[in-house]
Amino acid sequence: MDTEELPLLDALRGLAMLQQEFLRLALFVVSEGPATFEGEKLTCTLGDGQRRTSTFLAMAAGQSLETLLHMAKLRGIPVRDAYPVARSAIESFVNASYLLTESDNVAARAIRYIDFAAWRHHNRKFGSGEFSIEVRSDPDPQATLTQEYPEFSGKGNGSWTNLDVPTQGWREDLRRAGIENFRWHDLRHTWASWLAQQGTPMNVLQELGGWECEAMVRKYAHLAPPQLVEHSERIASLLNGTNLAQQAKEKGLSLR
Repeated sequence: MDTEELPLLDALRGLAMLQQEFLRLALFVVSEGPATFEGEKLTCTLGDGQRRTSTFLAMAAGQSLETLLHMAKLRGIPVRDAYPVARSAIESFVNASYLLTESDNVAARAIRYIDFAAWRHHNRKFGSGEFSIEVRSDPDPQATLTQEYPEFSGKGNGSWTNLDVPTQGWREDLRRAGIENFRWHDLRHTWASWLAQQGTPMNVLQELGGWECEAMVRKYAHLAPPQLVEHSERIASLLNGTNLAQQAKEKGLSLR
């Protein structure tokens, strides 16, 4: 790692640790009652539904952030292992913030969704056609869905909210920056491209990015021409030698 990057990483760790302290303070106020911080009295004014759901999400985010802080002290952690943990932390904070701005009805739906998601996990279908597998613990899942979870039945209602908060914020930021036709996933392509340009071997890039096969990462190979020229010349020399031998054979000559 470049020594110039260390101060930045230390600063990011410091911010994350400070965030954890604020999170612990907020959870204490929500669960135990008012507290005093730097001379100010803090109290929770959230409704019961908002308080419960935001607490669940904040606890999940805090655990993910704690895991990232621990992983930051280690070396050789693939991006594919750190990415889902970081995404979980960010989405938990975003969803908690969203719930705090909405009514108790939205929070109540989120609480109901916890039970619904647990039930659906044991009553769902994987794949399609002859390659499908159905998991069922309920003898009549359709009846249960209609009677017990009517708010989640019907097309497009299987989520706790139809508002994609991260994507909306992302699109708004792109609009402000004047950037068009750019997706979340393009950040992954940028990351892989930069690594390829720095000479990272394709097998190492495949491991870091978590691609299942070599073909999926091969599209970045052209970005590192200096590292591939030597290998390309080897196969070119081999093919050239084969062609010369074939021509000599056709003319009845020997290259020995």
